[in-house]
Amino acid sequence: MAMAPENILPIVAPELADTDPYRIAGAVELAGGQVGQVFGAKRDTAIAYLAAHMLTIAKRDGAGGVVTSQREGDLAVSFGAVGGVVGMTELHTTSYGQEFVRLRRATVFGPRTRVTA
Repeated sequence: MAMAPENILPIVAPELADTDPYRIAGAVELAGGQVGQVFGAKRDTAIAYLAAHMLTIAKRDGAGGVVTSQREGDLAVSFGAVGGVVGMTELHTTSYGQEFVRLRRATVFGPRTRVTA
């Protein structure tokens, strides 16, 4: 049975469960406009991961980059730059973006050329 992205999101990102439902709906709608049909049956899962990525970046007040360090006492979080690693994109700045990329790699295949002799 297929699940809607807004029902998948709390499963893959339970820490976002306290997020305003309006923001969740907005992120799901925005992500849905960016995720093509090429994901097939996994499209709703891809939308949920991309929405979770967007909401996580929003919780960082828009700060991008990979989290390079965290401290709890007096709360400190540091973000590193994206780049320098082949294949790394802005989606790699959150675990949800990384899962989106993994799902895309597992689902979306580029054109194939058949060579005949």
